[in-house]
Amino acid sequence: MLFKIIDLRLTAEKLNIERISEDDDYIFLYFAQRTDFSKFDIIRLVNGYSKIIEFMSGKYYAFKLKKTEINENSVEYLKKFLSRLDFYMLKQI
Repeated sequence: MLFKIIDLRLTAEKLNIERISEDDDYIFLYFAQRTDFSKFDIIRLVNGYSKIIEFMSGKYYAFKLKKTEINENSVEYLKKFLSRLDFYMLKQI
């Protein structure tokens, strides 16, 4: 499990995600302030995960994922989600 978490952190760092946290209901992915979302297809991503995800903007851009809608291990799910996010980000470059 330790190697999976390290791999998740490396993937997150590549995507400018500087912090991942959770509470009882949500997993939060916080992006570095320098992240430019004008390049990303955020609307399509949010629509694809409409029951699970909410995009938050403010001091930081962040995704909020509903834990009740995730039917697998959080680390495994986040790895798949970050792969999908990576696809949307790379598509725009």
